Amino acid sequence: MSQLSHVLEAAGLGYFGQLASGMAVLLTLSAVAGIVVEPGLGGRRKLLWGLLALVPFLGGALWFFVGRSRAERESAEAGSAELDVPSTVSR
Repeated sequence: MSQLSHVLEAAGLGYFGQLASGMAVLLTLSAVAGIVVEPGLGGRRKLLWGLLALVPFLGGALWFFVGRSRAERESAEAGSAELDVPSTVSR
């Protein structure tokens, strides 16, 4: 057994508790990583989503089901708005 398994076992977590804890950590880390690299979020919104993502299960789930899709949609809208700007360069 690994050192982490011994710590979790001493904390009273059985196999399913260890599995749930591992899943919570993975979900949180992947949500935080997604928030950090998301170009559609500004500084304050990125900070708020990052803090929310630290809430086990709920924060990560909210990011993946609500925040990420909203940020991607806003990023796509901003990208298409930039493409619609007519060029002012004459030939």
